Amino acid sequence: MKKLFTLLFILTSLLTFAQTYTISNWYNDKQSATVLTFDDWDPASPGSSVPTMISKSLVGTFFVTINNAWRVTDYPDMTNAASKGIEIANHTISHPSLISAGNYVTEIENCRTTLNANVTQDLPVHTFAYPYGDYNASVITEVKKHHVAARAVSYTENAWGYNYPSTNNQYFTIPTIQVGTMGTIEDFTAELDAAITGGGLYTIMYHSVGGLGWFDDIPQALFEDQLDEVKARENSTWVTTFSNATRYHKEKHCASLTTLSDDATTWTLELTDTLSNNTIFSHPLSIKLSTPPGQLYTNVQQNGLDIAFNASATTLSFNAVPDGGDIVLSKGAFVPTSTLQALEQNILLYPSPASDEIHIKTSDGIDVTSINIMTMQGQTVYSQENFQDDAISISQLPTGVYVVEIITQHTDRILKKIIKQ
Repeated sequence: MKKLFTLLFILTSLLTFAQTYTISNWYNDKQSATVLTFDDWDPASPGSSVPTMISKSLVGTFFVTINNAWRVTDYPDMTNAASKGIEIANHTISHPSLISAGNYVTEIENCRTTLNANVTQDLPVHTFAYPYGDYNASVITEVKKHHVAARAVSYTENAWGYNYPSTNNQYFTIPTIQVGTMGTIEDFTAELDAAITGGGLYTIMYHSVGGLGWFDDIPQALFEDQLDEVKARENSTWVTTFSNATRYHKEKHCASLTTLSDDATTWTLELTDTLSNNTIFSHPLSIKLSTPPGQLYTNVQQNGLDIAFNASATTLSFNAVPDGGDIVLSKGAFVPTSTLQALEQNILLYPSPASDEIHIKTSDGIDVTSINIMTMQGQTVYSQENFQDDAISISQLPTGVYVVEIITQHTDRILKKIIKQ
C-alpha cells in the first residue's frame, strides 16, 4: 500500500505541474547584443579589418557597395569571410542617395542578386544599409520585399534599450554610432557599457581601417583596441552579425512553447513563431523551462538530433529553432522531494560567504561525481566532472550570489546557494 501511495503521489505531481518557460532576450542569455558593421567594403577590408576580426574570433556584418574597381577580385575574400561567420550584406550598386535616385529599385535589387550570385554564405543576402542614411517610405517598402532589417546612419547615444525596435517598421531604421566621430577609446567603451546595461541592440559603424585614406578611416591600432574591449565583454554581450541579432529579436517576440505530450518516459514540446519565412527565421532561441521537482532528464533532441542542455533540480535550458521540429525531453529517474531533502541534509557546502574556495563534505555512502556553479540567471560559470577533491576554487568569479549544483553517483541533483565576496 505504501508503494502504491508513493506512485500515486509522483503521478499526481507530474500531472498537476504547470509548464512555465522564458525565452532569453538574447542568445545564450546574454544581456545585450553588439554588432560590428562595416560600410562599403573599402580597399583595406580584405587585408585589414576582415583578418583582424578573424584573428580575434569576432564576427560582424559588411555592407557591400559592388561598383568599386577592386570588387570583382574580392568576391573570394567575401566568401572566405562568410565561412568564418561574417555576414556579407547589401549596400547598393553605386552608393547613391536613394531618396533622390530615380533607379533606387535597381540599386537595391541588383546589388542583392549580384552578391548572391558571387558570394557563398549560409543564407542569401537579407539585410541592408542605406547609403548616407537616406530613406523614405517608398525606399523602405522596397527594402522590405527581400530583407528582414536595415541599418540607418543616425548617431544615437545611450539609446540602446531592449524595447527598440518595437514595431516592424523600426527594424528598417535601426540606429548606429559612427566610430570615426566618437573620439577616444573611453567614449567607445562608455557606449558599449551603456548598451549592456540597457540590454539592447548596439550597432557600431565603421568605414575604413588601416590608413589607406578611405572615408572615415581610423588607425589599425585604435581598431584593435576597440575590438579588444568588445572581446573582453563577451560574457555579457552577444557579439554577432546584424542578421543574427535582428532575426533573434523578431523571433523571440512572437515565439511560443507548448506541450504536445507528456508521459512516463518523454516530454514532447513544440516551439513555434508567427514568422512565415522559416528559411530565414531559423536562428535558435535560448529557452529556460521549469521542470517538475525531482524529475531528471537524460537527453534533449529537436527533430531527432541531440541538442546541448543544462539541467538543475527545477529547470532545463537549451537552444531550439522555432518551427524546427518537435523537442523531445527524455526522462530519467524521478526522485521524490522527501528523498532529495534527506540527501541534502547529508551534503554540506561551506563557507558562505567565501572569497577564494568552497568545500563539500558528504556523509558515508554519498559520492559527488560532478559540480556546476551557475549565476542566478542560470548561466553556468564553472563545471567539473569526475569530482574527487572537496575544495573548489572560486577566486576567479565576480562578487555575487551563485547556485551550486551537486550531482551524486546516483544522478541526484542538489542545489545550494553561496555568496562570493
